[in-house]
Amino acid sequence: MIIVEKNKGIHYYQFNEYFIDVNSLRGFVKKESDFINTESLEEKFNTVYSELSKLDEKTKLTTLGWRVVKQFGFKHRSAFKLDFWLERGYGVDEHSLWVSKRRDTKGAKKISDENENDFSYGSFSYKQKGEPTCNLCKSKLKFDILIESYVIQECSNDKCASHNKEIVSIRQLAFLSESIFLSKNDRINLKARNQKGFWLLEGLSYEKSIEEVDKVKIKLSKLALNSTQYYMELFGLDEKEAKIKVSQNTMYSKEYWLLKDAELSGEEIQNKIASIQKINSNKLHSRRETEPWFFSAFTETQKQYWVNKCDTLEEAEEKYKERQSTFSLEKCIAKHGEEKGREIWLNRQKKWALSYKKSNFSQVSQRMFWEVFGNLSQEFINENIIYFAELDQNSKSIDKSGKNHEFRLPLKKTFILPDFFIENKRKIIEFDGVYFHRGTSENKKREKQRDSDIIGSGYEVLHICENDYKNSKQEVIKRCLNFIQN
Repeated sequence: MIIVEKNKGIHYYQFNEYFIDVNSLRGFVKKESDFINTESLEEKFNTVYSELSKLDEKTKLTTLGWRVVKQFGFKHRSAFKLDFWLERGYGVDEHSLWVSKRRDTKGAKKISDENENDFSYGSFSYKQKGEPTCNLCKSKLKFDILIESYVIQECSNDKCASHNKEIVSIRQLAFLSESIFLSKNDRINLKARNQKGFWLLEGLSYEKSIEEVDKVKIKLSKLALNSTQYYMELFGLDEKEAKIKVSQNTMYSKEYWLLKDAELSGEEIQNKIASIQKINSNKLHSRRETEPWFFSAFTETQKQYWVNKCDTLEEAEEKYKERQSTFSLEKCIAKHGEEKGREIWLNRQKKWALSYKKSNFSQVSQRMFWEVFGNLSQEFINENIIYFAELDQNSKSIDKSGKNHEFRLPLKKTFILPDFFIENKRKIIEFDGVYFHRGTSENKKREKQRDSDIIGSGYEVLHICENDYKNSKQEVIKRCLNFIQN
């Protein structure tokens, strides 16, 4: 054994350098423990000295006393038992004298609901009025009176789960207050139904508690972790309480921050959330630039996702098309009938249209629309209500915040966001970008249906191809002006 001393630097000593012989070890133990008879146990001291000197470990000088005493390997822990004294080199007389002194109860207060007494169990001490009862079965506890305090021994109910001698935490749960118990067992949540402690406090036996824990764990395994249903099952909460619990687990909710500090103002919480969102957004943006391949097949709505999953390109195409049409009008009608299906689909389209408040438009289209807008007379602008993404209706000026000012237009059968819309003239200009309006059969079918819905609702529509605008800007602008003004 190497002994480490931290005093004006670190010093290392071999065990037999620090303790020159057995007698020096005996003197050290005499100072460290009142419960070891250093005048006897000669053979034991020789054995301990030899074992410690051969150990290949380091021990701090501050914990050396504990480490040396541990090496004796004493089995008995209660000084009230005669065996405790015998194995430490003492006899019946020393045991009787010590117990008689400890049983001197002249200073102890009588237990009553008026008196606050000192209680202890193991290394825990606390004060309490009245006689203590078991937290598990509510029976009275057995205890010894030691001078001015009461030492809890066990529960008076022989069938109580606290008599399980193999599990220390159960007896702590039975005999200590919840706050003291949790200070020692901080990983145990006594409100969670997947913990034995919850069911033991409900009055179940140890065996029944194990059964209930297993049942809860099976149910939880079928639920999404940290979901509303998960917390309803785990803590027995109602739906509203469970939703609050879910919110408390995310840094993007006010409940999370109020749980950490109830004194935070609404503005302080918003600033914290905004700061985290900005940091994460910057990280995501940086990663998209450095690892674009990672995001090309990230979700089921991306074609490359299915290419990586499927054996053939044809199978991937089929799966991709199937995923893209998970909420089509045809599927709604097939599932809910003609009338109800159209109503559900229309409500979904309306919700989708109203939710687009941020930049989901191309910058090329906005440059074209500003050119068109700039060629209109002030009289025309004053007489007509015009909408496109970057045009602020109040100021009639450009808005670069990223907010989308496109009009949410209800048609007879759906809702759309026209790229450029003049409300009172009922005219729409659609800018067909080369990426989102590629000439696939699916796109052609969708755009044909969209134009049919627009015209069928009494509106005119003009399509401008991105390549046409880039190759012949003046001609395209002139075509747009003629469409608008005629």
